[in-house]
Amino acid sequence: KTTEQAQAFDAAAVKASILEKVTFDKEVVELKAENALVEYSITDTNVKCLAYNAAPGTSADQLVIFEAPDEATAKTTLTQAQAYISDMVYESYAPEEAAKLNNAVIAQNGNYVVVVVATDATPAAAIVK
Repeated sequence: KTTEQAQAFDAAAVKASILEKVTFDKEVVELKAENALVEYSITDTNVKCLAYNAAPGTSADQLVIFEAPDEATAKTTLTQAQAYISDMVYESYAPEEAAKLNNAVIAQNGNYVVVVVATDATPAAAIVK
């Protein structure tokens, strides 16, 4: 069943749907996927970043999709993503950026981990499942 779930996960469709349904304060632009791996301190070379969109400047708005080789690695990646977002809250962000980070959607679906930071990231939770 988990293999079917992983196969059913279409990262491109999930990304498009999130970009359509989630309102970002500033336009999130596509960035180099490998930069997300560095930002999130993901050193496992088997983990790939399939999407990395972020707002320029000091905005915390972002959409990131990671693909792990298996669910156990995805769980580790999920923990790393949670730690990264949590650490960002304690940096010098304006209160509205901290609120976005505190309400970020950080979810795992099979071998995939999705991070969405926006004023209201709630629609992303339903899309990722």
